[in-house]
Order: sequence, then structure tokens, then C-alpha cells
Amino acid sequence: MKLYRMNVTAGMILLLLLSVASGLVARSLSPSPLPFYQAWSHSIAAQAAAAGLPVVGSEEVQSMLALGSHVMIDARDAVSFAEGHLPMALSLPEVDFETAVVDLAPFLTPEIPVLVYCGGLDCDAALRVALLLKESGLPDVTLFAEGFARWQAEGRPVE
Repeated sequence: MKLYRMNVTAGMILLLLLSVASGLVARSLSPSPLPFYQAWSHSIAAQAAAAGLPVVGSEEVQSMLALGSHVMIDARDAVSFAEGHLPMALSLPEVDFETAVVDLAPFLTPEIPVLVYCGGLDCDAALRVALLLKESGLPDVTLFAEGFARWQAEGRPVE
């Protein structure tokens, strides 16, 4: 009986090793990543594009600020916003969207373009807030996917 258990265990280990080895070989021969794998930042950009949301970089955001052409919306939580945010940005945390958007209604009109950002490429709160703003009837919503992390890393002005 003991010999049988050893043979079964050895067989299972061998099967596991062969499975791992064949997976590694198949992966190394594959011309592209697995179909379900992509960088999170690409996922956010792809979702934004699919929803008709333009995605801009920090240079474009700097121009928007200089022109005063957009309402800047920070989708991060209130504590992060208080620690620092883009100049003239308004706080609209995703978690408080339903109540906070009421307070910002005078600034959020269909005539004024809106730019939404959050913490950076690993944060998708800005995407969700931007989509909620589009759903609420704002036609011109833009996403700054690189967000506050990129802005700050570039040494741009912060309030």
C-alpha cells in the first residue's frame, strides 16, 4: 500500500512538472501576450476610447489650465485632494459622487468642458467618474489617465 501511495504521489508530481514545463514552452513560443493580459493603463485608455472619452497627457492639461478652458475634477478621496491637487481643481470623489455632484452642479454645465483625473495610471476612479458625468448629460468630458502622480512627478504646480 505504501509503494502504491509513493507511485501515485510521484506520478502527480511528474504530471505537475510536465504541465508547468509545457505551459512555459507554449508561453515562450507565443508571439503576443495572453489575450486577457494587458497593462492596467492600456485597459483604462481602451475603456475610455470605447466610451468616446478623449485621453490627454500632462502637456494638454497644462494648456487647458493656462486657457481656463476646462473644469478640473479630481476623482480621488477628500483626504488625497486636501493633501494636494491640480490648480483650480474641484473635488468629486467617486465614492461620494451622488452627493458631491449636487454641490458642483453650478460648475458642471453642458457648455463647459470637463477634465477628470485621479491618482495615476493605477487608478480607475477618474474613468468611472468621467463616465458618470457623461451619463448625466455632460457632452465634453476628457480623461487625464496619468493623473496626479504624473503631474506631480513632472514638478508641475500643485495646490
